[in-house]
Amino acid sequence: MGEFKLSVQGMAYAHLINCMLLCFGPYFVLYRAKNLSDFGGLRVCLYAGLGYFLTTACKMIIMASLLSYSTELQPDFDLQMELNKNTFNLIDIIGIYAILRSKWTALNDSRARLYSIGLGNAANSAS
Repeated sequence: MGEFKLSVQGMAYAHLINCMLLCFGPYFVLYRAKNLSDFGGLRVCLYAGLGYFLTTACKMIIMASLLSYSTELQPDFDLQMELNKNTFNLIDIIGIYAILRSKWTALNDSRARLYSIGLGNAANSAS
């Protein structure tokens, strides 16, 4: 039997392809299985991904400017700090609400619209 040998560059390329398929393959399968391309779902997925990126950037900037961070080791649980960090998750909810209410994400089928927006958010979160 012949042996299958790959060079170091070939192994790195194979590993890259494997990781990309594992990361983005399920989203592609869901996109195809739900026939979102029939409804123009790619535009909505890209718009939702852009909305996710913008809300995450906004959240990081606000958290970096408003929350204090201590470099000391603190074994105690700081409830106020955790509540402050979790309060900023409302920015994500506001962003998803804005995407849902936007005229740019209007599709004929409401189920396809929700799938497209959720798929765009999830795919951008995975990357």
